[in-house]
Amino acid sequence: MQINLRTMAPPLALQLLHLLLACAWNVLGLWRLAQGEPAPGPSASWLAVGALVCLSIALVLGVMRWPILYWVASAVIVIAVAPAIWGAFVRDAADWSTPRWRWGGALLNTFGVASAVWGCLRLRRLRST
Repeated sequence: MQINLRTMAPPLALQLLHLLLACAWNVLGLWRLAQGEPAPGPSASWLAVGALVCLSIALVLGVMRWPILYWVASAVIVIAVAPAIWGAFVRDAADWSTPRWRWGGALLNTFGVASAVWGCLRLRRLRST
């Protein structure tokens, strides 16, 4: 169990960083909307913040006790952020307050996908040995 956590610590830390930054993105968007300013991107919600926190908990519990939970949470993250990445390329640029937010969001979510894939591959390798 300790080897599991030690081996999974780097990708898990990156996944948790992604989720923390995504929470911050949503909270910043909600704050900006409350100030009468546009959100950084096309969406911002407390529901998203709650879902991101739940995914963070699921990832940690998955690494510590239930690997299937880790894989499911990672898959949910990839499925949820893929449209956001794609949207940066195909949606109207006016959906973001600036181009920096547009491409920053795409970069943030690409980072989330990469860390989820890395974690799943690492856990698969760990479980097969």
